[in-house]
Amino acid sequence: MRTIALTFAIVYGASLAVLICLHMQPAVPWAFVLGIAAVFVPLAYLATEGLYLLRDRVEQLGTWRKPAALIFGSIGLAAYALLPNTSAVILLLLLACFVHLVILRRELIRPLAWSMLVLVFMFGAIWNLNQAVGPFTLGRLKDAEMIAAELTLYRYIVGHPVSAEGLFPWHSPRWLFSIIETAYFLLFCELFVVIFVHARQRISAAGFFATSFAAYLIGLAVFCCYPIVGPICTDPRMFAQSYQDTNTYFLTVQQAGSYADILAQRPCRGFAYLVALPSLHVAMAMIMQRFLAQSPIHFWAFLPVNILMSLATVYLGFHYFVDIVGGLVLAEIVLAGYGTCQKRWARQALPGPSVSEEIKKPQVELLAC
Repeated sequence: MRTIALTFAIVYGASLAVLICLHMQPAVPWAFVLGIAAVFVPLAYLATEGLYLLRDRVEQLGTWRKPAALIFGSIGLAAYALLPNTSAVILLLLLACFVHLVILRRELIRPLAWSMLVLVFMFGAIWNLNQAVGPFTLGRLKDAEMIAAELTLYRYIVGHPVSAEGLFPWHSPRWLFSIIETAYFLLFCELFVVIFVHARQRISAAGFFATSFAAYLIGLAVFCCYPIVGPICTDPRMFAQSYQDTNTYFLTVQQAGSYADILAQRPCRGFAYLVALPSLHVAMAMIMQRFLAQSPIHFWAFLPVNILMSLATVYLGFHYFVDIVGGLVLAEIVLAGYGTCQKRWARQALPGPSVSEEIKKPQVELLAC
């Protein structure tokens, strides 16, 4: 982990140097970073440990263990989305997880600390690079034609013309909106679930970080060639007024303001992330699903979360339908690249026929779970 932390520190330094050369001030969303540390890390720890506690019971169900894990994951998502969240509950959750981690899982503290350092450098570099390329998209955005194509598709689906104003989120009960919105924002929570699962099994998460960063870099390259920032970021009026008290609307206003700041080369008010095509939420959902294969119960419990996370990108108005396809293709590319590198490293370390058996082992365990 030290090596990959140093690598990302160098990458972050290089991205910072690019911004300095462009006379731009890097965006450091401290509130967002502290929120992740205070809320998503304890929540991820609870989800990881809770599913490990349920593992033995689920294993006794035989052929029903996969459906049981899917049900557990769905119930957990719905409960987190629909139960009232208060600051007192969050504080108690943070304290309980900290005590449990320090007393019973002390061996996880070091990999968690290194992983958080890697994530700070990784996402800091991603935001810096987005901020650097943003001004070059002035007058080149393709969102107008994408919105026209999307409205044509919706008109074909519903059978009558559709207005762009207030189009998102799709008409649905408020409780369903809460569940789908929660799934979308659980991306960073699941990042730490992957980290905790790897740490519990004493497996390095370096491959996960490298694969994720490669996906973001490729996404940024696509954005440079064909810049799209998403429907509600292009025009916040496309998000319904009745939902303006939600986290989605807050993020929409922040993203739109950040893009305006970047174009005007002002200090960015939020975190500078602009890429809509391909959808990195969809790509990361697939990547995290693949790396959760190390623990079958976590793999199946988070499958409904990742499916809803992917659907939420269009449902909430952050992305177009084509962005989902782009995210799926991107995930397949980086995962295939990681698999190729993994096989090459395995041949160099352990030449002989046993290498192929070791490479196939995770797939066999996944199919057998």
